[in-house]
Amino acid sequence: MLRILLNKKMLRSHYLAVMLASPIVVSAQALDYQALNKLIISGSAQAAYEQLLGLEDELSGDVQFDYLLGLAALESGNPQAASFALERALTVDPNFIPARFAMARALYASGTYDLAKAEFEAIKQVDPPANVRSAIDEYLEAIEVRTASTRISYYLEGGVGYDSNTNGGTDRTNVFLPSINGTITLTDGTAEQDFYATARLGADLRHKLSEQTLFRMSASGGHREYLSTDGQELTDYGAGVGMDYTVGDDAFSFDTSLRRTELDFADYQTLFGVSVAWQRSWDTTLRSAVFVQHNRNRYIQDTDSGNDSNLSVIGAGVSKALGPDSTTVVSVSAYGGVDQERSTRVDGNRTLFGLSVSGQKLLMPRLQLFGSASLQLSDYSRTNALFLRERDDTEVSASIGVRWQPQANWLITPQLSYRRNDSNIPLNEYDRLDAGVRAKWQF
Repeated sequence: MLRILLNKKMLRSHYLAVMLASPIVVSAQALDYQALNKLIISGSAQAAYEQLLGLEDELSGDVQFDYLLGLAALESGNPQAASFALERALTVDPNFIPARFAMARALYASGTYDLAKAEFEAIKQVDPPANVRSAIDEYLEAIEVRTASTRISYYLEGGVGYDSNTNGGTDRTNVFLPSINGTITLTDGTAEQDFYATARLGADLRHKLSEQTLFRMSASGGHREYLSTDGQELTDYGAGVGMDYTVGDDAFSFDTSLRRTELDFADYQTLFGVSVAWQRSWDTTLRSAVFVQHNRNRYIQDTDSGNDSNLSVIGAGVSKALGPDSTTVVSVSAYGGVDQERSTRVDGNRTLFGLSVSGQKLLMPRLQLFGSASLQLSDYSRTNALFLRERDDTEVSASIGVRWQPQANWLITPQLSYRRNDSNIPLNEYDRLDAGVRAKWQF
């Protein structure tokens, strides 16, 4: 679902690029077409539509008028009315590319995907500008996703990077223990830095059960290899099953996943998760979501099994598209939960609360800037026997990067991430910087 929402924003940005590249010629009519065109693309299409609609009987048949009337109707959420007006414009001038592009968009918005596809492909045959071709490719891809009853895709991803803390260890070498009223020197488990290489192979299946119901399956496996550090190599593999149900402005999703991790090529951890979410679109720019998650974390080796736990989380978030072109999106979410020990964990049960903010901005049709920041507070229930206190953690994290799509099936993602955990138990304090770049090929 997130991908479909992102496609909508990308498609809208492409449309605006087409509009700005195809300005409306000022007409001899008293009506200021240029001002109305600016009104439409600035996000006030409804106001422009009302003005134009009142003059339809008088000016119907004028190519520029019918085009702007159809465009205003389309941007106001009336694709059927837009089709009628645009049809009149194209009857007079069949080669008016902006009107043909708007007609194809109107057919797409009304769900007439076969006719929309034919119209988009016809426009491509007349060698339109590069930004128009790029927009058409995005629409054709979206039509394929919406019309295919079953769609299977595969991807291969590789990357390289630098990790300042490969094992998530503290950078302290001397730690004071109140239980013995003395200081110990740490020889193992302290932070180590290294360069790494990653690889991942995955597959996704989507099957449309009905116009409202979508069934999803995914599977992937990956590996991270450090170049000089030994013992921290990570291998993971797993699968997920989910379902989406959409009715009107509401979308409901259900997901389950199972993932197994190996550390240094030895069995390490199994994670099973279930989540349910409800998302509502209040308008074309505002969406909200409520979600519930439950994860069962199991360590395979007996020496680690004391860390087994069940984590339950509930949260909510809101996403808002900013600006007249809706290419900038900001999201805010909050969550709280309980992480219950399964046997006897050193620090006991944990309650947690978190806040996160994220954003993305489309800089160019195939270049997107993204970033996020989060805060998580964790309180534990049992007094630590070594430090004679109940553990409290404050974790902050931030990331920034860009997504560049040089070709339709290629994605390049440079990213910089930072995480810091402050704790009243010094052994649990750490910070970690990860800088890397990934290349993904989807086929």
